[in-house]
Amino acid sequence: MDDQGNKIYQRNERERLRVRWINDGFQSVRNVLPSYLVKTRMSKLETLYLAIAHITHLEKVLEDENHVYSCTCYDNAFK
Repeated sequence: MDDQGNKIYQRNERERLRVRWINDGFQSVRNVLPSYLVKTRMSKLETLYLAIAHITHLEKVLEDENHVYSCTCYDNAFK
């Protein structure tokens, strides 16, 4: 393989590794979301929306323990 081909190979390998890291990060987020909210396969965007909704919910629960009974945090999570 010539020098140019080797550079292209290395660049492609770095990109594959970067994509793998991103996908692993999204899977880590999916793993900590409540299982009853997680669909079988969620897109990255759906994962982000649900994570934001879940963080908002947890913040509100910390502020007011009665929030659980009137929670609407997840209503707009699946746009």
